[in-house]
Amino acid sequence: MPKLWVGFLKLAYQTQPRSFDVLLQLPPPQLEVALNKYPNLRPHLSSFVNRQNLHNKLPRHTLNILGFVNEPQQAPMPFAPAALQTADATSSLPGANIM
Repeated sequence: MPKLWVGFLKLAYQTQPRSFDVLLQLPPPQLEVALNKYPNLRPHLSSFVNRQNLHNKLPRHTLNILGFVNEPQQAPMPFAPAALQTADATSSLPGANIM
């Protein structure tokens, strides 16, 4: 319900830092929306997490949204051109030939 969400965000912003416990219970996508709507909440919420030593109690995705965790980039898959790949001249399938 969009009107309730907007009201919730306004209330959370106006009642900070008391609202921080509630904000940290939001699912990560909703927390990210809230922090994008009110970007000045992010440093205060991060400081709260530091002061309360909540790093071990919060999901990794939440910590990532708050800037504590940098998700590693996926390593690219190794690629070898077909000309460099070796192939066995025999096949495990009877009657099949590799050309």
